[in-house]
Amino acid sequence: MSRRFLSLMLPALLGFAGPATAQTDPAPITLTKASLSGARFVVLPARVEGDTNVVSSVQLQQAVAAINRNLPVSLKGRYPGATITTDVNDAGAVRVTPVLVAPKALNIFNQLDARLELQMPGDARTYVVKRSYGLLSLVTAGGNADMVVLNGLTTQLP
Repeated sequence: MSRRFLSLMLPALLGFAGPATAQTDPAPITLTKASLSGARFVVLPARVEGDTNVVSSVQLQQAVAAINRNLPVSLKGRYPGATITTDVNDAGAVRVTPVLVAPKALNIFNQLDARLELQMPGDARTYVVKRSYGLLSLVTAGGNADMVVLNGLTTQLP
């Protein structure tokens, strides 16, 4: 064996990998039920797309506040072993952004589109689960409409 080969391999064989360095990248988490069951989640503020003028600003703020407040509850219902953190700088947390897409008009036959965008630690891709809800069914749900939307979305996660 060459001396160069031994000088490279000997530290590895003895369990010495060199000086410790700060790890900046978290270990990647794959999008599986097992990995999400024990994951840390950080819920980012809900985003509203589409025509936001179909409801008053107060109604819009109330809907966004309900989504922001109840998404952690829905995630814990889906993954009881998961941790919800409020630290948006937690590099090891799964970042979840709820998005509501407002319909063009408030007509009971129109639909509200909703989605969750997940960014996994160590992965540049964004995973999306989405679902459409008839406005009539949400009106019927009344004060529980946000949980109907959120539970419908989280049940689509692995």
